[in-house]
Amino acid sequence: MFEIKPMGTWDQIVAIMRFRHKRAEALFHKATLDLAKAFKNTVAENIPDFPDADAYRKSLEIKRMLGAKQYEAGYAIISEAKEVSIRDVEKGKHVFYFIQTGEVVSDFGAFLEEYSPFVPSMFRLKASYLIRMGGIRLVHRRVTEDEFAKVAEKNKRDMEGNRARLKEAADVFSRDFAAQIKEIRLQKEKPPVKSMPDWMFLAIRMEFGINSPQQKHWSTAVQEAPKMAKELSAKNGRLYSRYIADARFKDWTMARKKLKGIGVQDFKKKYLEFQDKVSPR
Repeated sequence: MFEIKPMGTWDQIVAIMRFRHKRAEALFHKATLDLAKAFKNTVAENIPDFPDADAYRKSLEIKRMLGAKQYEAGYAIISEAKEVSIRDVEKGKHVFYFIQTGEVVSDFGAFLEEYSPFVPSMFRLKASYLIRMGGIRLVHRRVTEDEFAKVAEKNKRDMEGNRARLKEAADVFSRDFAAQIKEIRLQKEKPPVKSMPDWMFLAIRMEFGINSPQQKHWSTAVQEAPKMAKELSAKNGRLYSRYIADARFKDWTMARKKLKGIGVQDFKKKYLEFQDKVSPR
């Protein structure tokens, strides 16, 4: 959810390093990766303990920035959610959002998306068929007891006020996708219905104390980034200087660690708004 960029004295260092080309590039990637690792560790260390904390910490990843200008950006630290079985989602604490993926478009799926979120007890059997067929992506959010109760009440009102539409949409879905539904019914071991945690929603709640105690972790890492860079420079200064100064030092030719990449535009689309929110003004 955050992008590492060179800052402060890095601009002066870069100016000196430009003529060294490959060695400068190797040093830049080494130094920024070290900073990215320190940033990721700081975020993880400041995540408070709660039932989903371990999964949230494990979701933190470092990715190579693709398509950025040279020396502009090196790595991005993001939280990438992984799907889990809805059986493993704590009941009474989470609500579910239905999002049509376009693979199986139906009015039934549109209804579920329009009236999201839902409490688990409001799920219908046909909804599980739609999810397994690839027509719906399921996302869950942790909420307070009061919020859960309000969603449950809203679900009842929405269902009552849309009985005719829901019945018709479900009937048409059953008719149009009868073959696929039958195939799922005949499976001895049906694939589990999976949902994806909304870590971005959770992070913003914690960062700003929305309906919960304020528990900063991303913004804390942002504020401590200059300190991290200074400590890394003091700790690894001799190593960094050898990338440029020592012709016998072969480590500068080392292959970059194989990290998955993320495009600049993809980063901006998914994470830039979050980065702006937690960056100090």
